[in-house]
Amino acid sequence: MENYLFIPVNSLNFNNILSSESISPASFYEKRGFGFRRFERINANPLPNSILAYTKVVAIETPKSDREEYPIYLAVPESYIPADHKAFATDNVTVLQTDASIHINWKECFFIAKNEEDRKKLAAGTKRSLEIKHADLYLKNFCLVTDYNFETIDWNETILDNIRDYKNYNQNQIIKDQKLNKLKGLVYGFVSGKLKEQPSELTEGKRYFQDFINSFSVLMNEFSVLSSDSKKGKVDKVRIKNELDYLIGLKDKISILFGGNEELEVDNALIKTFAIDAAQIKEFKAINYNKTRNSIYSIVASFLKERNTELYAIDELMEVLIQKAKSFVRYNSFSLYKALDDSFNEYRVLINAKISDYEKEVALSSSFDTIPFVTGKDYSIVGYKLEGFNNDEKETFSVISNELLSRLELSTTDEIAQTRLDIIQHIGEELKKNFKQESEELEFLRRLYKSLKTVGVGFKISETTNNALQSLACFLSRYQAMDKLQDFMEKNKYQNYGMTYALWGSAYGYANLSKILLSSIDSSTEVMNLLANYTANVTLNKSLDENMLSNFLGTKKLSETKSPVFEWNISNEKNKNPEKNNMVKITFDQMLKNNKELGKKTEWVEALGECYDTMMENDIGGVFSDSSYKAKEFEKIISNKKSKGYLKGFGKAKIELAISEFLKFITKGE
Repeated sequence: MENYLFIPVNSLNFNNILSSESISPASFYEKRGFGFRRFERINANPLPNSILAYTKVVAIETPKSDREEYPIYLAVPESYIPADHKAFATDNVTVLQTDASIHINWKECFFIAKNEEDRKKLAAGTKRSLEIKHADLYLKNFCLVTDYNFETIDWNETILDNIRDYKNYNQNQIIKDQKLNKLKGLVYGFVSGKLKEQPSELTEGKRYFQDFINSFSVLMNEFSVLSSDSKKGKVDKVRIKNELDYLIGLKDKISILFGGNEELEVDNALIKTFAIDAAQIKEFKAINYNKTRNSIYSIVASFLKERNTELYAIDELMEVLIQKAKSFVRYNSFSLYKALDDSFNEYRVLINAKISDYEKEVALSSSFDTIPFVTGKDYSIVGYKLEGFNNDEKETFSVISNELLSRLELSTTDEIAQTRLDIIQHIGEELKKNFKQESEELEFLRRLYKSLKTVGVGFKISETTNNALQSLACFLSRYQAMDKLQDFMEKNKYQNYGMTYALWGSAYGYANLSKILLSSIDSSTEVMNLLANYTANVTLNKSLDENMLSNFLGTKKLSETKSPVFEWNISNEKNKNPEKNNMVKITFDQMLKNNKELGKKTEWVEALGECYDTMMENDIGGVFSDSSYKAKEFEKIISNKKSKGYLKGFGKAKIELAISEFLKFITKGE
């Protein structure tokens, strides 16, 4: 069994380490050109050009500081330390020193904290950073020093008496880190994009729904004016009828596109509510009630929908909005307008959530057997195994991706903005070796170059049939923000997300990829394992051992009163002890009032308290859900509250702060 080494780290670096899934000598961060640009040192790891790893956990006192910082430990298998390391032995501990980076993963590496409070602070901090990777998986294996019988020693500066730092930082290792960051960005971007690829009916349905939202918003602006006393009676009923007819047409199209998903949603609710199986549901659909045309299935489904709005189909929710709009046109009162406005805001959020769930189901149904990139020892790509593309597209993608991979210090929006025309020129020079001067491919590049250089030049990505060039055009046209890129592809009916996000990842690099993009990966254990093993083969030249971590921890004595697994121990005691639940509610309100930001406005505290009540009253998630799920559900409730006009001035930063306070509160144990 392999031994583990323990690297003392300042807690301020936790998100930094997870953003790239690596730890480097402190001097690397300001020179490597990607990710976090600063690394906070600690007294047991003070050297700028090297990392120190100990054979025992070094007990370090929490430093006196105005910042919230404390020591934590990164535990890695000894084989992760580069072979050319130095070793220094004292009477009590051996210290390994390396001037290279150490690349980690969630399957064989883990973190240790001194106490539960420190562990919870780190967990809450991960919610505020978009760049961290696989936080839930690392937190799951997070241990406390007291959880196991780890060998420990007290920190003493004499341990470092014979250790001298390297004279210079390892420039060759920095270049390797840059190459690996680019390579992982391409691979993770490609896989995330492939999992995002959707059937045409889902893409079309999303487009129609956005059209519905835009058109209904215009109608609501008109209704807002008409609802005032001074404007009553000035309704152009013919024009409004035409607008409503257009909305009805969109609703009918969406009904066709999303019908299958929504019937499955009701089926699952029936199975869960009445403990029946699929065969019985089939019978319910075939039997009509009392010689009417209504099936038992439709009657029971209506019963469930009346008690749970979320079970209504998208087209049914849209139909409610249309009927309320017609009522307003007929009776024209402010109360009807207000009711319509509330419904519009509520249903818009609900429908978006439904569509998001459909997208997740598509991603979960996708599968990956292999990563289609052959990697060289220098982290370059030496071969492509892309399926579904012709030879010209494969060759073009190779040229484009290698151009982006070769630009090692390219990683920010500003840098892409400054170099994108130069990128096109370099790609064109390479493609001249494979395509004639007057070819469709080179002419497309010329037009793309001109459109980016001169505002207002007409250009469409459909001007070429080459998917690699279309992906390049999408990326360079909307490189500033991922949601804008996704919207651009959907509007242009371009569905090759894998190739496009591969270019996004190779440009920005892995450390700068958002966890929003990687969410499709995190939802699939199969894909997570595939990528973890791929990265281990690239960086360590080996496959990961599924049992290494559990075997190591199994050799350590486990405390009977503590758990080695990072879990939130949450229970809803409302039904058992209403008086106690009321006391908890007051405590949560008080916690909000004591927060300098959230306690500024009484209405914020009251609204967030109501959001908390909703969580508890509905027992959302229950005892067995993790903190990530509860945080997402709490965020949904807050967003729904905002859509109804509450929490005015409550932006993204305050929502994240509210979620953080919520997580802190529920982990205290109710």
